[in-house]
Amino acid sequence: MVVDGAVLRRWTTTLLVVTGALAAISLLLQLTLAETRWDDLATYLDVSSEHGLAAWWNAGLLALVGAAALVSAGLTGSRGRRWGWAVVGAVALLMSLDEATRLHERTAHLVTSNPLPTFTWLMVGIPLAAGLVGVLTLATRTLSPQMRRWLGLALAVYLLGALGMEALSGYFWRQGAVGTFEVVSTLEEALEMVACVYAVHVIVRSWLPLRVQVRAPAATTRPPAPPAPGPISTTVSAVDSATGSCSASTTV
Repeated sequence: MVVDGAVLRRWTTTLLVVTGALAAISLLLQLTLAETRWDDLATYLDVSSEHGLAAWWNAGLLALVGAAALVSAGLTGSRGRRWGWAVVGAVALLMSLDEATRLHERTAHLVTSNPLPTFTWLMVGIPLAAGLVGVLTLATRTLSPQMRRWLGLALAVYLLGALGMEALSGYFWRQGAVGTFEVVSTLEEALEMVACVYAVHVIVRSWLPLRVQVRAPAATTRPPAPPAPGPISTTVSAVDSATGSCSASTTV
């Protein structure tokens, strides 16, 4: 079986459709069912919820980026590129853990004052993001220039959502503009997920064409069957006492 560009595009389209559906359903339910008896359902499907379906999906996409990067590390023959891909994979898996457990939001208590008109955790998140960009920039120096551009674009889109839209949604939250907050928050999560799908796409595309060989189980060799039994011949000889001649008869 050969995994080529057409197969990859189908899988990428599927991931994007699911991501778009989650974002659209989330926004629709937040604008229509919030603060009603269906509020639990709306919260579960809210893309900005810490324990909802979209949080699991986003964490899964980040883990998929990490897995793809680690596979690339195993496929490359260059030691420098192997370490570069390994760092990318480790960072993506750490971000997946952060998305699933909301580690970044637990740092808000470290900040004693917040001059920003948005969420407090961004006071820690912005320097962390800067350090993350620095680490990835150094780690990917050994990759091809084209791959660095592709991954750089994915990271830029992700940070646009994780920092830019997050700061904007925090501003609207503080202003009490709930409707605008829901729109911006949905856009934030959608940008993060789309960036992950794009990163997976460009990483896997570097493997193609990928030939996956599925071997059939070896046939069991049986010993040859014994030949079928043939007719059995029995010869009986007798001697004539008078003449001394022999006579023979055969029975089957």
